[in-house]
Amino acid sequence: ARGSTMASSDGTAAAAALKARGYAGILSSESAGVMALMRQNAKWALVPGYGYGDEDGPDDPMLEEFRAMRRALFTWRDWDKVAPVAYLAPFLQVIRSVETSGPITGMALSAVHKVLKHGLIGESNPHAAQAMHAVADAVTLCRFEATDPDHDDVVLSKILHVLLECMRCPTGRLLSDDDVCNIVQACYRIGHQSGKESALLRNLSRHVLREIVHAAFGRLPHLPADGEESATRIDASVAAPDLSEDPPTGENGVAARSPADEDPASTPRSPTKGAGRVSETESQSGRSSFRENQEPFGLACVLEIFRFSVSFVSLEEGADEQAESVCAFGLQLVLASLESAGEDFARHPALLRLVRDDLSRAMLAVAPRGRAPVLAATAATILQLYMVMPSELKMQLEAFLRMALLPLADVPKPLDNSGSNAGGQNAAAAGSVNPGASSESRRVALECLVDLCRQPNFVPDLYVNFDCDVRRPNLVEELVALLSRGASPAQGAPLTDENLLSLEGLLAITAGVADRVALSDAKPDPATDVRADAPMSVEDFWGRMRDANGGVVGSALTATPGPARAAVLRRNRYLKRRLLACADHFNAKPKKGLAYMAEIGVLLDPPDPAAVADFLRHAPGLDKSEAGEFLGDHKEFNVAVLNAYVKTFDFANATLDAALRAFLDGFRLPGEAQKISRFLEAFAEAYFAANPGSVADADAAYVLSYSIIMLNTDQHNPQVKNKMTLDQFVRNNRGTNGGKDFPRETLEAIFDEIRHNEITLADDASPARAGFDAARWADMMRAASRHPDGGRMIRTPDHEEAALYDEDLFQLVWSPAVAATCLVFEHPVAESALKEALDGFLGVARVAGHRGLTDVMDHLITVLCAYASPVAGNKDRANGAVQNAQSANRKPSVLFGEDDVRRTACVTAFTVANRYGDVVRGGWCPLVDLVLRMHRLDLISETVRKGLEVDARDGGPMLDLSTSTSFAEAERSRRDAARRHKNSASGGSSLLRGFSQLLSLDGPDGLFGSGFASGGGEVPLTDEEQLAENRALRCVEACRIDDVFADASFLGNDSLAGLARALTWAAGPAGAAGARAAQAKAFSSSMNGVVGNDVVNTNDGNVNNGGRTTSLASPKGESDASAAVAAAVADEDGAAFCLDVLCGVTLRCRDRARLLLPHLYGYLRAIVASAKTPSPLVERAVFELLRIARVMLPTLNVFHDEADKRLAEDLLDALRLTFALEPNVADQLIKRVASELNVLVSALETETWRSCAVPFAGDHDIVRTARGWDTVCKLLMASARHPEAAAVGFEALARVVAGSAQSASALSETSGGAHDAGAAETSPASSAASETNSVSVSNVTNKSPRSHARPWNVRSCLEATSAFVDARQGGDERSRRALALLGAAADAVCDWCGGEADGGATALAAARVGGWVSGPDSTEPVTTSLDALVLLRRDMLDGPFTDIVSYLRRVASVDERAAVRDDATLTLQRVLSRADAMRASPEYWTRCFSPDGLLTGMLHEMCASFKAMPQKSEVRLKQERTAHLAVSCVAKTFLQRLPALTHASEPAAFANAWFATLDSLRLTGEAATCEELREAVPEAAKNMLLVMSAQGVLAPGAPQGLWEETWKRAAAVDKSLTPAIVGAK
Repeated sequence: ARGSTMASSDGTAAAAALKARGYAGILSSESAGVMALMRQNAKWALVPGYGYGDEDGPDDPMLEEFRAMRRALFTWRDWDKVAPVAYLAPFLQVIRSVETSGPITGMALSAVHKVLKHGLIGESNPHAAQAMHAVADAVTLCRFEATDPDHDDVVLSKILHVLLECMRCPTGRLLSDDDVCNIVQACYRIGHQSGKESALLRNLSRHVLREIVHAAFGRLPHLPADGEESATRIDASVAAPDLSEDPPTGENGVAARSPADEDPASTPRSPTKGAGRVSETESQSGRSSFRENQEPFGLACVLEIFRFSVSFVSLEEGADEQAESVCAFGLQLVLASLESAGEDFARHPALLRLVRDDLSRAMLAVAPRGRAPVLAATAATILQLYMVMPSELKMQLEAFLRMALLPLADVPKPLDNSGSNAGGQNAAAAGSVNPGASSESRRVALECLVDLCRQPNFVPDLYVNFDCDVRRPNLVEELVALLSRGASPAQGAPLTDENLLSLEGLLAITAGVADRVALSDAKPDPATDVRADAPMSVEDFWGRMRDANGGVVGSALTATPGPARAAVLRRNRYLKRRLLACADHFNAKPKKGLAYMAEIGVLLDPPDPAAVADFLRHAPGLDKSEAGEFLGDHKEFNVAVLNAYVKTFDFANATLDAALRAFLDGFRLPGEAQKISRFLEAFAEAYFAANPGSVADADAAYVLSYSIIMLNTDQHNPQVKNKMTLDQFVRNNRGTNGGKDFPRETLEAIFDEIRHNEITLADDASPARAGFDAARWADMMRAASRHPDGGRMIRTPDHEEAALYDEDLFQLVWSPAVAATCLVFEHPVAESALKEALDGFLGVARVAGHRGLTDVMDHLITVLCAYASPVAGNKDRANGAVQNAQSANRKPSVLFGEDDVRRTACVTAFTVANRYGDVVRGGWCPLVDLVLRMHRLDLISETVRKGLEVDARDGGPMLDLSTSTSFAEAERSRRDAARRHKNSASGGSSLLRGFSQLLSLDGPDGLFGSGFASGGGEVPLTDEEQLAENRALRCVEACRIDDVFADASFLGNDSLAGLARALTWAAGPAGAAGARAAQAKAFSSSMNGVVGNDVVNTNDGNVNNGGRTTSLASPKGESDASAAVAAAVADEDGAAFCLDVLCGVTLRCRDRARLLLPHLYGYLRAIVASAKTPSPLVERAVFELLRIARVMLPTLNVFHDEADKRLAEDLLDALRLTFALEPNVADQLIKRVASELNVLVSALETETWRSCAVPFAGDHDIVRTARGWDTVCKLLMASARHPEAAAVGFEALARVVAGSAQSASALSETSGGAHDAGAAETSPASSAASETNSVSVSNVTNKSPRSHARPWNVRSCLEATSAFVDARQGGDERSRRALALLGAAADAVCDWCGGEADGGATALAAARVGGWVSGPDSTEPVTTSLDALVLLRRDMLDGPFTDIVSYLRRVASVDERAAVRDDATLTLQRVLSRADAMRASPEYWTRCFSPDGLLTGMLHEMCASFKAMPQKSEVRLKQERTAHLAVSCVAKTFLQRLPALTHASEPAAFANAWFATLDSLRLTGEAATCEELREAVPEAAKNMLLVMSAQGVLAPGAPQGLWEETWKRAAAVDKSLTPAIVGAK
């Protein structure tokens, strides 16, 4: 141990010394370079010395510092204790020096960059923070002599790189707030100081700033959420860069610039800090000294950087391109901060306030002013803000949409000659008009809206937070309306990119709903859901509006996600719709509006003033001018409504100006003084009643309120030139507070508030307009402040809740989406647009099908059929006129093939019908009409013949091995070739693989002939017409018209069964009648008996399944399902067609598969039984069977559904049909069988099953019976000796035993090294290799969590694995990998029997599967893990464990392959060493060492084997090497099991076993010819003797004459083995 410690210490010291030399070398080379450049400069050219200690001549301070550093450089050993300033100081002095030239400074900067890059400054160094401060301080204050701009830019670029590395390096986190702000300031100044920097330097500066922002904000997630550090920690002089002051001038400036070159207007100032320039004095001494225990930069610095970034986001009217570039750069900095730590902004209120206020207002101001780049950056920032903090920015999101994106993206209305739009409005005043927005700006805004719509929860979030909020606008409705308008081109105009982009937005919303439909089965909870339109009394209606919720999203009723919240929000939405309808009527004419509300039950008749007041207070979309006129009327009812309206406010504890602002928020004050007075009187009385101590009386409140309104007009009316001052305002209100003055501070506060924040009115009824609207912004902020969570969005936490709102969303979007998509069919568009239209229709259909919306589905199919219907002549879709007589006579199939739109609509219509036919009602009429039209084109027959093949949705077509095409396609090609040989007509085509192939101009070669099958006299088609007809045929094939009639979605159980019977009858030579006649005698015996022998000889096809014997019978079911198969098989083409259809129906109707499987299995059995030679039909039959199992098994809920469990058993039993194949047929198919089984095994454990909450890993297996596993393993076993199938079969077996092919590979690597490395090893080395192998293989095995080996299938796995060991396919390597799998299986058996890993869960599962009982005379099942473990150990020891050991012993003894024998011996040793968990009895181990026992017998057989070989032959040497390993295995196992052996029930048993072991060693030694084996035998015997003596087993006087007989036999092994070796005489 002491030696090991010293060696470790020496290694550490050597590594430290190596690192020290490396660091010293870096600094030496860099310092040498700097000094060399300095000596070339005239200032240092006369300094004579270069080496160490040169005393001649004058010393320059900077050179002397370098020399002093170089002297000490190689004396430093522990660099973590060396102060970095000691070796950085010379470089930093050069950087600071005003005397150095640019190249010298650049070299010093490169040296510092290398120091930072190579990590010379370690984080553990106590002086690291000081060093980082020194570097940042020196580099940000870098001065050098300016030469030419190009060379100066190089130095400046190096400064940027060094500053960036300061932030990026691990010690960069030690920088202080001041340091980071100085770095940001310097980086910005370098690229923007004069405005005349090169584009390269300016862009590099911006790039570095973005990276620095990334690095700085990367620290934000690690800052405490509740700690807001004070920004005053940052020195005001360096808080943020500001170039408004003149820079230092003269030759020593940074790339010296003239003050006149600067452009102060282009430089932003920090919002909170002053100028950031440094004086000449500061440049010499540094800005600030380093403070000990200085904290790393934190929130204060991050805040300043964010303020700095936001300060760029501003544009004046008419700004030039440079200003827009700076603004876009600011937005890029904001984006960088959001991308780095946007999710953490919400944890820091100060940052969140900046985002909510400064950033949001700045973005709203610049969005409509800038050109496309600024708008693009703004749009990207909006998108990023939503993605990283959607819950925090409700009002801001509304502003972004209504003040920026929606207005900018809207399409301008056409103007008439008077300059007004179609609605009669002036273009400047039209709400939806944005005349200043360019086409590119509209495109950018549209792209942002579409990107937002693509976010999974964006539209549900908008709907929940705005459309369901009574007081907020309907943003989803506005968004859908805008996209709908944008998708429609102007009359007579083609579709533009903006039109297609708007369509994409609509389809993105639809796709989001469709995706959630696919993911969720969420339904409203009947216990909590109340119909949104359920009747409600007037009292309940207005009571709901008055309560804590008040229709506002974010209140207590909407805080908890789930169905209850969805019910509340949908009710809100219903109330809002009713209120909007009432507001529309009220806006048109208040009196008629009240009558309408009384008519629909919202108001009583006559109306109650309180209810009308509630309506005016809460109704959205109300024209506030009309509301003001109504409330200000002098009529008695109106006055009563006004008084009730005032009572709806709570003015308690509010200042008078705030209360007045809230009061005036709901209506617009009329212009008449009497009405204003009436309003203020009512307000004053209510305010005084709520705050009697704040004013003297109601009159005082009235006077001050009037004065505030006058002040507001005075301060914010542009026509008033002489504004009122504070003193004048105070003087005007003297003596108005009950004869006394109001406190001056109160009046000052009111004056300041009104002067800075105008009392404005945002009219919700007005449409959105582009640009920052202060009134609307203030209205939104007040709305947010009135409710605790009014400014935060509630999130739909998952797709389950979002799906609860999808029905309402879908009703909003489906009609505009369909209408817009139809426009694609009416205009010439690219293929991608047609693809998008197809996807859009399918998305609408998917939702309609899931929701059962029959009207939507009928409308959709009707529209599609109208566009898809083929024409009999060449008619133009626009006018329907036949162009000319020649084109009118063209074939309809050619015309159909030339029309991409019709073919796309046709494919879409039939796709919708096939998928969602159970929802179609009236839509069947146009669909059937379309089928009839296509039938007249002679296209239906080809589609029916080949279109029934299973497509990718249901597992894809099975591929032919030789051609890599589908079976059906290969067979059609064969038939087509025969037909072409017979006549020139073509028939058949390839199955459509995708949309692009449908529209492609070129069809696959060889699939079509020179013309359509026609009668005599028809004009041959040209090449172009032939291609068009081919496209038409492929389109009809893609429609899969047969599925319209065969899909299970359309049929009940009885109809489905009738379809299956018709398919089995139709292929017979006499049709259905002949099939019925043959029904009574068709395969009745084969339905219940054994079909034949297995491909491999294993117990005649019978396996033990938990104690039960089950024959390989056909699946259970009705016998009439295969009654006509005998006749059907006679017609191979017909049989293949029926097989295609029947398999397709079965796979599409998985929910009713047990109804179809008897028919299908009977049909497959007949094909297999009749196959005497290989044929495409039997090949398809076998692989369709495998494919059905592969596709259906993972979809079955075998864990909780008993019917699915039985179906899974039937599927696996059906695979045994392959055992009936003739040998020559099986040989042709076995490779593909193994491949399909590999896919099947890999599918047995999917994410669905791994996520099941079950206690035992075996419950994840879909194959859960011994019979099922036996089927799989026997099929894999059959591939072991096949030259082509063995590899894939072994891969599948490895998945079963080891869990994956990778695990099997790892096992082979760990086990394979024992033979190669141990070929020339001595016995101890071989033993060490064996131990290493044991540990490593065990580790790999324990890391195979997906192994499918179980107690009830392990014997089947062992049988298959043994076949791969014995097989020669794959060489020795595969056999050794198979041996590794045997070892893994043995490890698994030991783990199960130990019970420590799973607490006995495996044993209990085995008890359940095997039906074990608690006792010989008991019928009670085993219920405790202890009892189950006892039974499992007995079962495993007598069965699989002994099988493994016996098989390994056989391979080790008799196998001819040396590598395989060696691995088998080592694996045997490892298996025996892990057998503790088996709790084997002493008798078991004594039998292993008996004269004919497992281990001693192995040595005997080995001796007999190599004794018969010529001496010194290579084969004999390899045999003896195996014997060498076997001797080690016997000795180690004997010693490990010595305690058990000595406790044998018969004392003589141990003695006999011991003597037999010695005799086997003697025989081995006598037969040995190689030196290694002859030395290993006595060494092994000696070890055994020593251990037995040490344990007291071998001692004088031992029973059974053990002492005397032992030494007698030991001497026979080797003469040196005497009692003296144990210290006896």
